[in-house]
Amino acid sequence: MTKWLISLIGFGAFAIPMACSSTSAAPVGDAGVAAVDGVAPTDGDAGGLPDVKTRTDSGPSGCRPQGVENFVATDPKPPLVVAGACAAGDPRDYWDFCDGSDIAKCDLLFNDNENKKACLQCLVTPASDPKWGAFIDDGDTVRSNINGCISAAGDPACAKSFFASKQCALAACPLEVCPDPSLENKEFSKCLDDALSGVCKTYADKATCAGYTDAGASAATRACLAEPSSKDFEKDTFIKVATLLCVTGK
Repeated sequence: MTKWLISLIGFGAFAIPMACSSTSAAPVGDAGVAAVDGVAPTDGDAGGLPDVKTRTDSGPSGCRPQGVENFVATDPKPPLVVAGACAAGDPRDYWDFCDGSDIAKCDLLFNDNENKKACLQCLVTPASDPKWGAFIDDGDTVRSNINGCISAAGDPACAKSFFASKQCALAACPLEVCPDPSLENKEFSKCLDDALSGVCKTYADKATCAGYTDAGASAATRACLAEPSSKDFEKDTFIKVATLLCVTGK
């Protein structure tokens, strides 16, 4: 099956399709694991967003922010922090091999490796779980748990504000008006940016603690986000999130 991975770093966004290995819920795909945001949809008890389903290239045009008068922010689930669940190199290996580039290697290292069971359970958690690990998997989408990392790094208030701003942006750019969140679709990214500077500005203004270079940036944010100058920002951010939650535990 295909899963969509949505990236919401700072106030930018993109999404790419990912294929799921038949042997595990671990996210894999041929475009690269590039999801980092930590916002999960409201599917059962998964968390406070409108339903995010597998998206197609068809659907109405006009991917622009919608009104969010009925939007109510909810709290993110607490982070799953398991010091020593993974070895230091596991987050990088998971990104490098479990993105579809080498499914056999991914299976060997993680999916079929009993010694990595605890690591995999920390790296990828269903959105319905009471705590969220490094990746949040709701069945259709997989997202990196940046807000959980920020919380675990010592700033739960910032994590809550960050989560609320992303909830609002996705509520303003729903499937009905933005049916194609692919990497090539700049309309979806622009819709999220426009929402955060428009209908969701109240939430975005409270989330400046999560902006790496902002004056009010939280030290916990810097512990979870790669430096803006990183040549592979998405990968380096995931590694920092997964390392804090599943390797060092702090």
